[in-house]
Amino acid sequence: MKDVLDSVEAIELSTGRKITLQASACGFEYRTSFFKTKWKQQYLITSITLALHKEENFSIAYEAIQNMLEKMEIKRPSFKAISEAIIAIRKQKLPDPAILGNAGSFFQNPLIATAHHQWLKQQYPSLIAFNTQDHKQIKISAAWLIEAAGFKGLRQGNTGVYAAHALILVNYGGATGKDIINLATEIKQKVQNQFDITLIPEVNIVGGTIE
Repeated sequence: MKDVLDSVEAIELSTGRKITLQASACGFEYRTSFFKTKWKQQYLITSITLALHKEENFSIAYEAIQNMLEKMEIKRPSFKAISEAIIAIRKQKLPDPAILGNAGSFFQNPLIATAHHQWLKQQYPSLIAFNTQDHKQIKISAAWLIEAAGFKGLRQGNTGVYAAHALILVNYGGATGKDIINLATEIKQKVQNQFDITLIPEVNIVGGTIE
């Protein structure tokens, strides 16, 4: 979104005042912005303006998208084909929340120093990581960390970690918010102890915290 967003129109909730914010002022970083941090619950976004390319300009760097396009026998990508590929990938990895309660990806992929990544790679050759524009940092797969820590497919009472994707915490029915937080805290602490990496929740947590 940050690559095509031009501006945001919003209402300041404390005053009712309409404002326009340029994208450059919104503090966009990896899966976050000021709307999730220092401006949290301060604005109601009413509309956005996008600046799109007139020419085809696809973003298909993720290996999963490339593999799905190949599986679909798409040799020349189009917006429709990429959309269908992403939908197919999500259906494979993410449970339908109407059937199995979940909030999608629970943790962000953490960023770590390249030296830390090199050390981890020596200890865990199968570690999944991605390069970033900042050559001093590497993005690590949170799903890999959680699976390597032994949580993928784990069930504790009415909560658990989805068997098809370790980033998804699920509610099998009857679990409370506290139950989910307790499981997330256990995952975070195990990953911290085993890999010296701090997982950061991607979801907004209401009425509780992950220690």
